[in-house]
Amino acid sequence: MRPAPPTQEKNHFAVSKIETYPTPNILRASLGRNVKTSPERTNSLDSIPSSEQISPPMSGIDPNQFALRIGMTLFKAGQPLAAALVYAEIAGSGISTAELWCGLGSSLMKCRGMLVRKPFEVWAAKVFRRGESALKGTPYAAVVDNWRAELPEISKTQPLQDAEIPVMIGFLLVNEAVLPEAAGALGPEDVMTLVMGLGDRKNPLYVPLLRAAIEGKFGHGSTRSALKRIGPFLDRADMQASLLIASQSPTREEVEPYLGATLGRLPAGWDQPRTSACPPYQGIGKIDIELLTVGADKAGVSAILGERLGAPARDVSSWIAHAPCIVKRGAMRDDALRLLSALEPLGATVKLHGFTYSHEASPSEAGSGAGAEKKPWWKFW
Repeated sequence: MRPAPPTQEKNHFAVSKIETYPTPNILRASLGRNVKTSPERTNSLDSIPSSEQISPPMSGIDPNQFALRIGMTLFKAGQPLAAALVYAEIAGSGISTAELWCGLGSSLMKCRGMLVRKPFEVWAAKVFRRGESALKGTPYAAVVDNWRAELPEISKTQPLQDAEIPVMIGFLLVNEAVLPEAAGALGPEDVMTLVMGLGDRKNPLYVPLLRAAIEGKFGHGSTRSALKRIGPFLDRADMQASLLIASQSPTREEVEPYLGATLGRLPAGWDQPRTSACPPYQGIGKIDIELLTVGADKAGVSAILGERLGAPARDVSSWIAHAPCIVKRGAMRDDALRLLSALEPLGATVKLHGFTYSHEASPSEAGSGAGAEKKPWWKFW
């Protein structure tokens, strides 16, 4: 049951309104292996003021404020990487509040130890510097002051610039599974609300989350919520792939009439077998993945393409039949390398266009025999 609308807006900046939350078990389980935090540090983070849980958007609620609630929910659920992505996307929309800069910086600091440590501290320092004026005199300032004590070079750090936000999002989006996997750690009600709130933002960053919801990975409620929010992405081949999967589900009736209404907006024949290569699936990265040759193990290559790209048999078979062809535009580095390393042993040849290692300034071509495996894994970030 949805909570009743509040009679008045809660003042999140009043010290008397700060609520202290115990550290969720999922937070300890997720980060305990990688990040050493003291009880004092954990308690100070849990006292970041916020609503106890996210609630469905209601008339009159600012969408950015609602997205901030989602970021806090992800943070408190032990998903700081996903939280940082949401906060960063909000920052890119042009708003500046104490809650935003505190939440983004705290999420970045909590990510330390996930593959790397120093880059998260560098980004966090830039975020805290950017938010200095907004944080001054608010309850969030005390939380940030505790973090600043762990960043001795922060005074020499330049504040985050608007032009750097897309770069930070690219750094945080290790692969396209970050947000869907984080959603899977939430309860059903929170997942559905997360799909609603982020889907309403119409940002391509959230397409993997919407696709996962449409395919039924979070339950029927989330599927229905996603179907009402994918209008801007209906012409994408990857979104149509998820709709095809949903239309073939044995539980299709559970998401009607929303699924039928959505399918009715697609052109006639959209679900028919393809006579040419399926258009490339889209991402927000910089790497294009080209399948050059399939090799002898067509069944194995088909299975990998379907699994890694979330593609139905119709799309996969078209790529197999019409190689060479681009199967993904805008892939993230980790996704591209994992697909390459999975296909090569099966005899397929793949080229990664626009590929860069994390330490390179300009793109280089990577592909079968290019020696990507010679780089240490942590360089791929």
